[in-house]
Amino acid sequence: MPPCPDARMFRPVLWVIAFCGLTAQACGGVQTAAEPPETATTRTAQYRVHRAAGRAANTQTVESAFQTWIRFNPAPCDCPRWELQMYGHWERVQPVEARDADANVSGTLAFEGFSPGELLWADVMLTDDTVVDGQGWVYPVYNVRRISEDPDS
Repeated sequence: MPPCPDARMFRPVLWVIAFCGLTAQACGGVQTAAEPPETATTRTAQYRVHRAAGRAANTQTVESAFQTWIRFNPAPCDCPRWELQMYGHWERVQPVEARDADANVSGTLAFEGFSPGELLWADVMLTDDTVVDGQGWVYPVYNVRRISEDPDS
């Protein structure tokens, strides 16, 4: 390639390249507002809890029965109204009556007179089913075989 006959031709080109580089760097592309630290902390904590719960839930097998607390905890969304205490935290689940359930299970799960946070002791089993609420959250379905007021009964 032959050399440029005049170096003056490159000066304007170099100035344009330098100007574009400086303005692009100054603008910084798309800028977003920083979220409050509380929001980022909450999101991180929720992610860690869900990840730990997912790992723990993966150790469960379908149709392996266990006993735990179940509580009535309605929410303003269309998610399930019940939660199970699992691995040190409460997980929202959809309980259903098992085929071999005690006679009172169906009536207890459908009863509307519970106060929020009311605890019951239950024999439950994980199923293959899930339910999805209107926002796209997926909840596991558990068969409930027995419900009582306290663990001793």
